[in-house]
Parts: sequence; C-alpha cells; structure tokens
Amino acid sequence: MRARILCVDDDPNLLAALERNLRKQFDIVTAGSGELGLVALQEKGPFAVILSDMGMPGMDGSAFLREASHLVPETVRIMLTGYNDQQTALKAVNDGHVFCFINKPCETVMLIQTLHAAVQQYHLIIAEGELLDQTLNGSVKLLTDLLSMADPLAFGRATLLRDYAHEYLAGCGHEDAKIWEIELAAMLLNLGHITIPAGVLEKEAYGSTLSINEMEIMTRVPETGAELISNIPRLGTVAEIIRYQKKRFDGSGLPADDAKEQAIPFGSRLLKALKDLIEREASGLTRSSAIAALRERKGYYDPAILENLGKHLKSRPSSEMQSEQVATVLVNELTTKHVLVSALTTKEGIVIAPAGTEISALILQKIRNFGTLHGLAEPIQVKLRS
Repeated sequence: MRARILCVDDDPNLLAALERNLRKQFDIVTAGSGELGLVALQEKGPFAVILSDMGMPGMDGSAFLREASHLVPETVRIMLTGYNDQQTALKAVNDGHVFCFINKPCETVMLIQTLHAAVQQYHLIIAEGELLDQTLNGSVKLLTDLLSMADPLAFGRATLLRDYAHEYLAGCGHEDAKIWEIELAAMLLNLGHITIPAGVLEKEAYGSTLSINEMEIMTRVPETGAELISNIPRLGTVAEIIRYQKKRFDGSGLPADDAKEQAIPFGSRLLKALKDLIEREASGLTRSSAIAALRERKGYYDPAILENLGKHLKSRPSSEMQSEQVATVLVNELTTKHVLVSALTTKEGIVIAPAGTEISALILQKIRNFGTLHGLAEPIQVKLRS
C-alpha cells in the first residue's frame, strides 16, 4: 500500500501541483488551512507524513503542526516554507517537533526523496511503539504472575483495589490522571512482597505481631516495588505512585521527604484511601462507617478524595448475597474466573493458597502440579471473580 500524505496549504494551485506530482508515489490528501488539516487528521487518517506550509492565514503552519503533534504524535511532520528565518525554524522544531524543512520552491525529485525518508521514519516509529507495547505488556504480565505466586492473598486484594480505583475514576474522573497508570499501580502496589519471606507475609496478612526486624523489612516494600517498576519503559509514573503509597496527606510517613498534599502523586493519594477503605470493609464495617473511620484519621487522606468515596463507588453485595454466590467445585473444575472462599490445602493440610486467592493462570498451574504430586483436599468453596 502507498503511504498516505496530508498536504496542507492555503494556495489551491500549490495543492493541485503537489497532488499531481506525488500521486504516483503516495496516497495524497489535501487541506486548504490548518483548521481543515486538523479535521482531516481526525476523519481521514492515519497519515504517515504531514507536509504543511508555514505562512497560512489564521492558524499558521507552526500552530497547526503543534496541534498535530498532540493529536497524532507518531505521524512525521515536514514544514514547507518560503522563509529563511532561523527563529521561525526554531519555533517550528520546538513547538511542532518537525522532522525537516523544505524551502520553496522545491524540485519534485528532492521532495519525493524527502517524503520517502519521512515515511521510513514513520514506519520505524510505529515498529518501535509496537515493540515497546509488547515489551511493556509482557513485563507487566510477568510481574503480576510473580506477585500472584509470592503473595496470592495480596494479589486478590490488589485486584479489588484496581476495581475500586476504576469505579472511582469512572465516576468523577481526574484530568491529570491516566486511569491505566493508576489501575496498574493498584495491581503492583505490593510488588515488593516478592522479596519478603512467606512467613512474614502470612503474619502481615492475618494481623499477627511482627518483630522489629520484620517491621523494618515490610517498610521497604514500597521502595523495593518502585525500584523494580522504574526499570520498565513508560512506567515512571506507576513507580512513583507505588513509592508514595504510604505517604500521608500531611507529609508524614514514608518516604521521608518534603512531599505533602498535592505534591504527593494523585494515584498514591487515591490508592491509600481506597486500600484502607477496603481493609475496613473487610473487617465488617459498612461503606458509610468505613468512610467515617477514615475521616477520623486527621491528616492521613486527601479530603477531596474522602468526599468523593461515597459518591462514586458502587455498593457492595451484602453478606447474604455473597453467600449465595459461593459454589463448591473440584480441583479439576477450577478456572481463572474463580476466587477461593476457603483455603486450598493438600490432603496433609499444607496450605497451597489461602482464602481470598484469585486464581491466575500461574496459580492454577501450581495447584495442578501439587495435585499431581501430593493430592489436594476436595471439594473447594469458590466464588466467581466480580
């Protein structure tokens, strides 16, 4: 397929000449102004390259390419100009991220060569983006699988935390927040648990008293998780959300720096409130009582987030409704749609996965392996993942 080129110029004669000279090499679409160029980008794209004149009335080429860079950042941008002005060139490069400049008049052969180079650059950008996406998705899946194995109970709670965050943001939104970053941070909030001995995690999960050394180990969980995440491209914001997950709104808590109030990442402020809300609901408090309990902890949470908790979170099913959802299955009937209501043990009583574990593909494989080698106690009480 021929690469698609968007040519933007207020001179209809020049546009006609461009279409005539380039149509054998490229698929040409034209627009007579910057405003019409933006419409074409949204309605007729995608385009590999934008070729835009600089001196247009209304929205000039620099302003148009700046808007285009936000709208279609992967499309390569070329400036066609009759000016030999360094300031004009610098502004276009800084504002519109221009690939190159072509001075008018330009020979057709040179223009075609430049457009081919721009198309090649576009294909490199797309290929790099696809590779980065695949690397990112693969890395995230590996980390979530490792966390599900290291601490299956925390992994199940993380899934619930992600659902709460999704509901909250869908209800009220936040213009500075990228929902996918906050949801991913919710899933990986306890990633540092993969470095913690299983016995310590069990004591933490069931509220047992930790020794001084064990408490010190647990305080390093956010920083450890943030450091692991920071090595993955595009996840810098996710790493910061994880790093500040225990920071209080008034600036106290870890990490021990000067950040407080709005300087703390929004995702960290939101997940801290939601995580503590979930813990209180799990202890038997109603939604309104749990929120009231959070409000009593002065300086811990963002007041605006507390104000919105009751408005934008769905009500949870009652204990009676939850009991009706419980099913009894055999090991070979377990799927990744199930959550354990009772602990899964071997016939000798060794706990393989505690109650509350969400069955991931990796955990399911672990269960099957244990079942083959040691046999598992059946049947098992489960409920479907909400």
